[in-house]
Amino acid sequence: MNEEDTFKNMDNINIDNTPFYKKRVFLIAAAAGLIIIAIIIIVAASSGNGKDNKDGGKDSTDGGKDSSDDGKDSKDDGEGSKENSCFIGKGWYCLTCVPNSKKCATCNPGFIVNDNFNKGEQCDIDYSINVIYKTEKDNEEIDLLDSKYKDIITELIVDGVKKDISTKYKFSKAGNYTVFLKTNLENISSLSGMFAKNKNIISIETTKLFNIEKIENMEQMFNDCTSLETASLSNLKGQNLQKMDKLFYGCSSLKKVDLGNFIASQLNSISEMFKGCISLKTVDLGNFRPSKLESTESMFSDLTTLEKIVLGNLNAENLKNMNKMFYNCQSLTSIDLGNFKANSLVSMDEMCFNCYKLTSVDLGNGNAPNLESLTKMFVNCSSLKTVDLDMQTEKVKNMDQMFYNCKALTSFEFGMSFKASNTLSLKEMFYDCSSLQNFKYNFNKFTVSNIEKMFYKCSSLTSIDLTFLKTENALSMEEMLYYCNKLTSIDLSTFTTSLTSIKLFNELPSKGKINVKDKFLSLIKDQIPSSWTISDW
Repeated sequence: MNEEDTFKNMDNINIDNTPFYKKRVFLIAAAAGLIIIAIIIIVAASSGNGKDNKDGGKDSTDGGKDSSDDGKDSKDDGEGSKENSCFIGKGWYCLTCVPNSKKCATCNPGFIVNDNFNKGEQCDIDYSINVIYKTEKDNEEIDLLDSKYKDIITELIVDGVKKDISTKYKFSKAGNYTVFLKTNLENISSLSGMFAKNKNIISIETTKLFNIEKIENMEQMFNDCTSLETASLSNLKGQNLQKMDKLFYGCSSLKKVDLGNFIASQLNSISEMFKGCISLKTVDLGNFRPSKLESTESMFSDLTTLEKIVLGNLNAENLKNMNKMFYNCQSLTSIDLGNFKANSLVSMDEMCFNCYKLTSVDLGNGNAPNLESLTKMFVNCSSLKTVDLDMQTEKVKNMDQMFYNCKALTSFEFGMSFKASNTLSLKEMFYDCSSLQNFKYNFNKFTVSNIEKMFYKCSSLTSIDLTFLKTENALSMEEMLYYCNKLTSIDLSTFTTSLTSIKLFNELPSKGKINVKDKFLSLIKDQIPSSWTISDW
């Protein structure tokens, strides 16, 4: 058979009629042929690349390595390799690198290249304030800050993208957004109400570039920001700052605040600074040391969940008003103001009113020579057990209701340093202190104007010496010892009065003793059980 006949016969082959084992051999042979062809192509290509690499030398190798690193950077969403690229440490702020170098060329918006970077931090901050806003719905336009402060904004960056400067912004989707604000405060003296009543802010942080050296007023800066949870104003230098009243007033969601190393040498008023921050459990002001404070009135009022407060060595040399400072701090258990110097302090009225869980207060060894009023200082502090009142005072006038309804108070002592040169009112001072057992006084005498109901319902008191009271000018003594039904020893031997009628006590036990002068005895004799021993020495 010739060649032509052979091809003719192949055309007539019907593979469907070929036995199965022959079909399988045919397919395996075809596949093997394809594999051999592919191997030949790969070997040829590899040989060519090897030659190129050999010619390229070390630079080619480095280039491949950089390419690998760049790929890793891309995969890690910008965090980068810590070994060979410029994205080191916090280097994800870096946007581009200097070719064949670990040095950063450009940084993301809000950051600037740090030529003297330390520990691999390639980029430094280039913004003044970092704010996180929360939106509840899509396409919501919100106020970023009060419109009157538009002119101080020099740059606006929203989630890493520069935007046109505005005090309003529309967010396409609901969620949390990080906004960097760069500011210039050269031409203003007040930041009062800058973010006030902004319901969308959940976090705010100022940086070293937030230059407040010329700012005098930061009152109500975050007033009523009810969604604000964290705030950091640390390391700021406000040499001319005078007022921070109501700084966080009504920030009901605030849980953490940092004022560490906040320098404000001229600051004189922080009244109601945290009032109404009902979610704040801990406040540390150990490194917050303004030296010219005049008022802390209602500074922590209505912080109902506050459990711990650190005041450090409070510089109170110019402080005049501490009224309601801890008013209604229902969860606070202790306060330490020991050794504080308040040479100008005048009033501490209602300072710890309604501090139900307060168990101890240290006012010992303080210096307050101009203090005049302690009215209602511990009203309803129903867990308070002991108080050391050994402050150096000379001018106290009013202590009315000071421990009103302090049902757990077991002992009280007027320290040797506590003096009152003026006429003093002690009306209802220990009203309903039903656990009071020990009452001590120093050798200083107090000229009193009113001692009405001073020990009303002190039902655990068994003996009392009141000879430290000078009563000749007292306008009222009514019911001073009413319902003190365990009293068996009373010393009133120094009591004198021009009053013609007095109801001093009732429900005394059947047996006891009392020391009282004859003239005063005539006013109260019908209130003393007949079985009592009466003496006038």
